[in-house]
Formats: sequence, C-alpha cells, structure tokens
Amino acid sequence: MTIGQLSIDWSVIFAGLALMAGFLVGQAMHSLMGRQGFGAFGNMIILAIGFYLGLTLHDHSNLGYSALEVRFAIGIAGAFLSLFAAALLKRVLLDT
Repeated sequence: MTIGQLSIDWSVIFAGLALMAGFLVGQAMHSLMGRQGFGAFGNMIILAIGFYLGLTLHDHSNLGYSALEVRFAIGIAGAFLSLFAAALLKRVLLDT
C-alpha cells in the first residue's frame, strides 16, 4: 500500500503524527539553540521545508537510490541542513 492508496482516516492519522513529531523535534531544537533558533513552531516549519527540499533534490538527481530508508535519511539530512543554514544566516545577518 502506498501513501496515495490510504483512506482519509489513515491520512489524517499520519498527518497528525507527523505534526506531533515535527513539533517535538522543533521544541527540542528550540531548547538546544535558544535565541539562535526560531522558536518551536519556526523550527518545525524550517525542518519540514528542508525535508521536502531534500526529497525533491533527491528526486531530481540521478543517484539511483530508491530504498525508503535512503530517501528518509536524505530527507532528514535536508531538514537539519536547512535549519543549520537558516541559523547561520540569522547569525551572520544579525551580528553587526
């Protein structure tokens, strides 16, 4: 069964679980980063966008890896790299 074949009930359940997990990771990053971060919700949004960008870049590249575990790892790496880049950019722009 693929994600496109899920019923509306399971889709809502998985979306809720993804939001809860995203908020927990965003809160953890907020407690680690403090003022250098973007708050729990801001971190959650940046991580979600980075996960999507990582998967999109993987889809457009010709790496040939199609295993779910590899795609998930690439998405996670994209998420944390985007949070790192955003924090670094914030640090550079506000450090005047």
